[in-house]
Amino acid sequence: MSEETTQISDKVAKKVFISYSRLDYLDSSNKPISDSYVAKIVNALRGAGITVWLDVTANYTGEYFSRVLAKNILDSDIVVFLSSANSNESEWVSKEISYSIDNKKTIIPVKIDETKYNLDFALGLSGIEAVEYFRGEEAGLNKLLSSISKQDEQNNETNTKNRKITDFKGFVKRIFTATIICLIVMCIFATFGFYDGYSSTRLNAEEAIGEAFRTRKIIILNEHSIQYQGNTMTIVYDVSSGISKITSRESNFFDHITVKSILSAVSIPLAFEKLFLATKIVGDGKTKAAMLIGGSIGILCGYSLGVPIGEDNAKWHNENDIKAYFDRPSTKELISQYIENIYK
Repeated sequence: MSEETTQISDKVAKKVFISYSRLDYLDSSNKPISDSYVAKIVNALRGAGITVWLDVTANYTGEYFSRVLAKNILDSDIVVFLSSANSNESEWVSKEISYSIDNKKTIIPVKIDETKYNLDFALGLSGIEAVEYFRGEEAGLNKLLSSISKQDEQNNETNTKNRKITDFKGFVKRIFTATIICLIVMCIFATFGFYDGYSSTRLNAEEAIGEAFRTRKIIILNEHSIQYQGNTMTIVYDVSSGISKITSRESNFFDHITVKSILSAVSIPLAFEKLFLATKIVGDGKTKAAMLIGGSIGILCGYSLGVPIGEDNAKWHNENDIKAYFDRPSTKELISQYIENIYK
């Protein structure tokens, strides 16, 4: 080969499948004919560092032979079709080219004589420039190696583009995964935070009574008694007798639940521990990172968002203080004045 050919062949495909007729390559003893066009082309490709596969055994039969050919065509980067009178008449070559076309393999036709393509696959090769090896061996080899090199570069560019698209899709998928995890965990811990805030004690007894008057939880029953409607008890206070009648109501689960009681079983540190354990059994490192980031943000943000919302709706936890408040002498005077103002 010339120096130019060697330079061109520096960038080559990993594997080339040769579609040809054994009549152009093997003698009656199934031994390669060293001065045949096929032998020269195969030797030149291998000399350029290209992995070449072609059938030379002639021992395969029927279905098994079909599987061997199909596998090697699919494994190849490029199919080189050595077009000749013999190969265009070959039933197996016709199947090889048709299968290559169906599987969108890159095909480089190399004409070793002037025979026209078999009509079974001629349409599939239309528009593909053929290497006319029979018109000049060295020029034909240079053109073939150049075509393989260019095709390999194009394949690399395509693979790079596909890899970038795949990486981008993977990035979007991981962001989506992190977002979903973040939202789910945030909702869970926002619920914990809400109940923690909702269960907080915001008012002392005096403030609670004032709030009860404003929200009509304290109502005038008659000219000498009032009723306080609390969360877990009802107090009827008679001013004239100074007697408080207290009726306790049965509370439900949500009257007592707090985030502290929940997190005694499922604490925030434990939640992080479970999050780390979960990431060990999923995807690659980037997916694990997405889960950790999403889960951590969800835990911290969910709880910190839930608490203030809960506090805005907090219930009173000072019913016993309110009961004692009604037993104080100052309360009797305050309520008497209140009733007098109403019934004056």
